[in-house]
This record gives sequence, C-alpha cells and structure tokens, in this order.
Amino acid sequence: MVRKKRSESKYKRLSRIYYNRMFPRRQDAMRVAWSVAAGVFIGIWPTIGVAIILTVAFCALFRLPKVPGIVSSFVANPLTQFGFFYPTGYMLGCKIIHPEAIKFDFLEEFQGLSFKNFTTVIGHLWNDAADHLLAFMIGITIVAAIGGTIFFFLAYFIVSYRKKKWIAAKTGYIHNLIAEDEVLIKEAHKGKKPMMHI
Repeated sequence: MVRKKRSESKYKRLSRIYYNRMFPRRQDAMRVAWSVAAGVFIGIWPTIGVAIILTVAFCALFRLPKVPGIVSSFVANPLTQFGFFYPTGYMLGCKIIHPEAIKFDFLEEFQGLSFKNFTTVIGHLWNDAADHLLAFMIGITIVAAIGGTIFFFLAYFIVSYRKKKWIAAKTGYIHNLIAEDEVLIKEAHKGKKPMMHI
C-alpha cells in the first residue's frame, strides 16, 4: 500500500513537472504556442531520431522557448508513431493519391528504419513503391500539421489561462498587503498626529 502511494505521488509529481515545462505561465503565450506546435509537428514527422535536435534548432532560429517544444515533441514516441501516426498518415495519403498495390509490407519496412539501413530502405521503397512513399509523406505531413495546429491552440489557451490566474493571484496578494498596511496606518494614527509610517 505504501509503495503504491509513493508511485502515484511520483507519477503525479512528474506529470506536474512536464505540464509546467510544456505550458510555462511566466512566458508569452503566443511564443510558447509556436514552440509547442513546432515540437509536435517535428515529433510526428518522420525525422528518424533527430526530432529534439531539429526542434531546438527551429526554436533557436525563431527565438522561441526551447523547453516547451522539446517536451511537446515527445507526443510522438515509438508507441504512438507506429501505432497511430504513421499508419494514419499512410492511409490518408493513399486516399489522396490512390497508389498501385505493392507486393511487400510497407509498414514493416518503416518499422525497421534506422540510421544504418536508412538509404537501403528508402532506395527499396523509391524503386518498388515510389507512389506509396509519396502517399506516406503527404499523409504524415497532413497528420503532423493537424497535430501541430491542435497543440498550438491548446498551448495558447492553457498558457494564457495560467498566466491570467497567476497574475490575478499576485495582484490579489499585493492588494491584501496594501489593505493590511492601510488598516495598520489608520490604527496607528487614531488620536495622534500624523506620523511617517515606514
């Protein structure tokens, strides 16, 4: 029972850390939204393990906060890529350009993709199924653009809300301090000549 509580608190703490890093309340909402959108787009697009490097480069080029983009790029991981994004992109691309039937497993080729066999796999696909490769690239680009757009608006509204709430809390705290000071000054001046209050 104790171990379960500890693991739950650990996951809750980690999720809060990632949430705060992805949607920082002290930064400009629009800049964070662009950073998150870039991270999601680059993460979903087939970047073959260099999504973080490309995200950092993009954010540095356009002077956007890097951490929200890096964290958001993890929306695409081996589970979501091969389980959802790549198949969805391929099917969407096939509906757009209607390629001819192929005699090998296209998704299996991409599952084994790595730096070592990248040129071999791409050459094989280009020679035997260029229209299917084109369908995949068109489809995955659309999926990445849709994902980036969704996360752009999501990040913008979440950061704007958090920032507004944070500013309101700070303002309320300052107003409370001022009100307390005013009460103390009034009590100090009752029946006495006005004095400087420090």
